[in-house]
This record gives sequence, C-alpha cells and structure tokens, in this order.
Amino acid sequence: MAKALHDGRAFPLRISFALARCICGQNLEFDDLSSIIGHHRLDLLKRLRASISGGPPISEAEWNEKGFDCLDFTQQTFVVQPGSRGIIPDISKVLHLVNGGDGIDVTLDNAAEYLHAFERMYLGDGVTMQIRALQSGFYSVIPLEQVAVLGPSGLLHQLGCLGVPEFDLSDMRDGITPQDPYNTQSPQFLWLFDILKSFDEPNRCAFVRFVTGVPWLASGFQGLKFQGVNKPLTVQLRTTSKDNQPCDDSYHPYAQTCFGLLKLPL
Repeated sequence: MAKALHDGRAFPLRISFALARCICGQNLEFDDLSSIIGHHRLDLLKRLRASISGGPPISEAEWNEKGFDCLDFTQQTFVVQPGSRGIIPDISKVLHLVNGGDGIDVTLDNAAEYLHAFERMYLGDGVTMQIRALQSGFYSVIPLEQVAVLGPSGLLHQLGCLGVPEFDLSDMRDGITPQDPYNTQSPQFLWLFDILKSFDEPNRCAFVRFVTGVPWLASGFQGLKFQGVNKPLTVQLRTTSKDNQPCDDSYHPYAQTCFGLLKLPL
C-alpha cells in the first residue's frame, strides 16, 4: 500500500476510512464501526450506547421488537477469498467477543459488558497487534509525519480508492465554519453535520462537487482551497435569490465554489 502511494499508482484493493485513520496515526473511535460492521448491528450498538450513557432506557417491548433478544457475545465475520471481487458468504466464522461467548445471551443487565467487549474486539485490544504491524510496514516506506499530512480522506484519494469516503466529524468541524448569524451551536449548522454524516457515497460525491466543483476531497475538508488559498468552507445565511430578491425557506441551498461559500435558508 505504501509502495503504491510512493510510486503514484492506484492501490488494487479498496480500504475503509477506519483503516485510513489508523495509517494516519489516529485512534479508532466508536463512529469508525460504521465502516467495519453491518448497519443493523451498528444501530443496535448505538441504541445500547445511548441507553447506557443516560439516554432513554430500553423497554422490554423495544428489546424484543428490535432484536436485542437474539444477540449473544459473538459476531459473525466473513472472510474475503484472495483474488475474489467480493465477500464469499459461505466462508464465515463466528468470532467470540469473550470466552464462551456463544453461550452468553445479551440482556439488559450485561448490555454494558457486551458493548465494552465489542468495542475492545474491533477498536481496541482485538486489533492492536494487526494495526501496529500494518503501521510498521507502512512507515518503513513512508514516515508517519508525511502520511499524516494527507489525512484519511487524502490518503484514500491518493491510493485511488473510488468514490468519496465517509465524512469525518472532526475534519468537518475544522474544515467547515459558520458565519453570523449562524454559529457552531445553530440548529441549521448542526443539522448540516447530521445530514452529511448520513450521506451514502453518491450523495457525498454530489455534495463535494456542489460546494467545490470537483467530486473528491484530496485532503479532507481541512485541506480545502478557494482562490488558491487554504481556508474552510464557510456557511452563510441565504437571504436573497440569484436576482437579489428576498428568499425564504422555500429556496434551496446555494454554493459559490470560487469563494468557498455554502448559503443555507433560514
């Protein structure tokens, strides 16, 4: 992978945004599970996490309705056969999150333990040795300080990975800034982040093209350049239409790609 980057060649395999973060020396976080596990299991984990963190408790009816009652301390994994173009469904194994995990059902009483075991397996001790080995090999070709400058999005782009990777929240916070009357706590500004995080790949590509004129982020939102100057994308209030007439919520957002402006209706 590092050799492909060094030689300016496309890497033949597609890598996840989470793996790109690891290569750039960043620590994995809960949100990185979105590029590692299926959406259904991720939704269950998010609900468990919210409940454990002081959010609305999970009722017995919700527990059964959403399928929590079908969980145990295991996770089915699929193995990609070398040379194949996708996942081979019949080549799979059950990963035990704890010793004897297939004999321990997830309940409301041990939900916190289950969540901790899952995060440890996929974001902590379960992958630490593999990540360190990958980093060691990568940094023997390209030092960390050089690849870290690219950031996860820039690394994926340079490797020739197709499409636009998932938007990183910390990258958006540093690369998108509000302008009065908006501020970082304005509902409209927070809604924008929520919407961007929910976008699938085609919509991410369309948004980047809409605000920058090109269909990818070479170095993430923090690396945006407008008129040759590195500066964040600025979110403004849209008050007038193209013909300078007052506009309201019935108007669509408007972007000025030359100046790095995204104008949102009130």
